[in-house]
Amino acid sequence: MTATPEQRARETIDALLVKAGWLLQDMAEFNRNAAEGVAVREFQLLTGPCDYLLFVGGKAAGVIEAKKAGLTLSGVSDQSDRYAKPGLSLEDLRAIPIALAPLREQKAICELVGVELNRLSNAVREADATGRAANLLRQSVLHTGFSGKLVSHDSADETASDLLARIAATPSQVDVGTKRNPKKHAP
Repeated sequence: MTATPEQRARETIDALLVKAGWLLQDMAEFNRNAAEGVAVREFQLLTGPCDYLLFVGGKAAGVIEAKKAGLTLSGVSDQSDRYAKPGLSLEDLRAIPIALAPLREQKAICELVGVELNRLSNAVREADATGRAANLLRQSVLHTGFSGKLVSHDSADETASDLLARIAATPSQVDVGTKRNPKKHAP
């Protein structure tokens, strides 16, 4: 069976949309949030059907109408006016069908989301408690280290006060007459 010019045009447009990253859908499977960019074939608007209605981020963003080659834009201006009709009301928007999951599935999704939010809250509380415990441990280690109790003391080791006294009694090896900038000469 030979394809009609309309079928060939649709195949060409479909291929171009897919190549550009759009998800193609028929009205029967309409889900504006199925992807970032969704192109719905034969979308029924209040003013009549359009060949493709484009959704970006779940919001209607444009219309594609297939026309014969050589047809001027002025020849389709009446049709274009239908899509950009001012005064679109809330009732008009409410008349557009939106696919929803069955109520039981919606409740199951809400329950799963609730379980995951509880897991997240518990993980945050656990992380906070672990952070507080780590901070207390760090403070304890520092206190123990500065108290000289972090490692066992060998009685043969020199005491800190004796070491400081010995250092103070040792003549300086630095030329006192030369001033040095410690930032410039840092090791």
